[in-house]
Amino acid sequence: MKTKQYKKLNNATALKKAHKKCKLWCHKYVRVRDIKWSKGNGYYFICIACGKFFPIALYQDKSIYNGRNLQASHYFNADKFGSVEYDVVNLNLSCERCNSPRGLHGNKENYHTNLIIKVGQKAFDELKRRAHKTYKFDVIELEQMTDDFKLKAKLRANELQIKI
Repeated sequence: MKTKQYKKLNNATALKKAHKKCKLWCHKYVRVRDIKWSKGNGYYFICIACGKFFPIALYQDKSIYNGRNLQASHYFNADKFGSVEYDVVNLNLSCERCNSPRGLHGNKENYHTNLIIKVGQKAFDELKRRAHKTYKFDVIELEQMTDDFKLKAKLRANELQIKI
């Protein structure tokens, strides 16, 4: 790619739009990835931080009714640790109370414990190492990641038989 084309693609406006779209699909993917279904409980999720069980209600068209309660929560904050902003190990489903700035601000102590249980100490240490690196995404990379998250989210939603 020519330098002029690269600069045009990675101007501030294009980069901002690409980040916004990538964040949307990344969070949608994390939401459907962590939703579970069982005959006895229906659709539900378990908050990564507090460990509580939350049932998920669906509209008649199979879209999520109480989706506001399903929050893609970062262990390493996206504002401070941009290198792992879209890392699916860093993102997990959390309840509104635990993730909200008016609530428990991420409930980091419990999140830490439960994340290690979920992914293992080795994966957590690797996430921690990646979080402390500096990395800047470009528009092309963000678009590729967006397409990947979109595909994964749609496949998982089809598997669960819900709409996203």
